[in-house]
Amino acid sequence: MGTIMPQPVRPYVFNQRQSCITVHGLEVWIDRGLSMSTHVTKVVSGCFAALRQLYAYSIRRSVSQESLIGLVVSLVLTRLDHCNAVFVGLLAYQLDRLQSAINPANFSV
Repeated sequence: MGTIMPQPVRPYVFNQRQSCITVHGLEVWIDRGLSMSTHVTKVVSGCFAALRQLYAYSIRRSVSQESLIGLVVSLVLTRLDHCNAVFVGLLAYQLDRLQSAINPANFSV
């Protein structure tokens, strides 16, 4: 019986249907126009999904204020901070969308 060698992971995958490139391991989505709108959409939706989980399971009322701050930082703000260098040069409306994910995080703590 021979050993099974793992297949090499491609650093990116181009998806024809969505017309964007996903950089694996970094979770950065780059669209064809380099406008970063796909990446901003994915980051903002991930932040709102994490906030919904905090509210849906009533975690907010079950933990202390310090624990809630730690959860919001680890689940929401780290998504915004991850690969934030790609946000350089974004248009104002895209920065506003990112800010819209930060504002509810501030109100939840």
